[in-house]
Amino acid sequence: MTGAYPGGTYQDLGDGLDETEVDSGTSYGVDYFESNNANSQAVYRPDTGVEAGKTNNGTIGQFRGAFDVETNHVVGWNDGGDWYNYTREFPEPAQTYSIFGHISSGGSAIDTSLLRVTSDASVPGQETELIGHFRPGRATAGWDNYEIFPLIDDNGDAVVASLGGTTTLRYSVNGGNNDNDYIVFVPASAAPEPPPVVEPPVVPPVLPPIVLPPIPGQQPGAISGISRAADGSITIEYTGTLQAADTVDGAFAPVAGASSPFAVDASSGAKFYIAR
Repeated sequence: MTGAYPGGTYQDLGDGLDETEVDSGTSYGVDYFESNNANSQAVYRPDTGVEAGKTNNGTIGQFRGAFDVETNHVVGWNDGGDWYNYTREFPEPAQTYSIFGHISSGGSAIDTSLLRVTSDASVPGQETELIGHFRPGRATAGWDNYEIFPLIDDNGDAVVASLGGTTTLRYSVNGGNNDNDYIVFVPASAAPEPPPVVEPPVVPPVLPPIVLPPIPGQQPGAISGISRAADGSITIEYTGTLQAADTVDGAFAPVAGASSPFAVDASSGAKFYIAR
């Protein structure tokens, strides 16, 4: 479009007014269903039961964000059991959309659903799959007071739907009554994948050696220094003979082949050292 959308592209289409059987070869039960298939508001589609007699009144949305609408028709007088199919071409490849409805109700709480027709949309008895609900749990301030409501799932969370190519969607009224101005599909950015969880490496604890102080008069040797490197290795500097035991009160015995400085094997269990 190079300007405002004038409206009325689908005006006067459809038939089936006053029909009660969905296999009569009309649009009734194929493109729409009205529990009361009469049309007291025969403005937009006079040969159907779809009552779209409201134009450009109240808070009807002539501004649609990316374009304007000159003449806007609202599908009104919707009651429980009514539904309407809309077949549209969505861009391909398919992308995800957040979906919103511009709806009003001057009576009961709004309770409608949006479904995808999964079988042949040109014949009655179509199969559908649920996409979500317009179900704010309340009405609006009046029939001409429209509000924008997000499509939600059964848990009340916003729905993001993947749509692409020729798609038939069904607006279905579950109960109460409402007026439907428009439905808008806003491209939704996919949520980024969470970064992978990298567990830190498990480093076994390194137990430092416990060094007993020399006993005066009994030990000519002495430990003169203990150092621990960045890699966890431990070195003991001493004079005399280096002895070790597994417990603090254990039997100390000379460390075979030890000489100062002595590198302790930190990967083994706890050791206690003295120099004599």
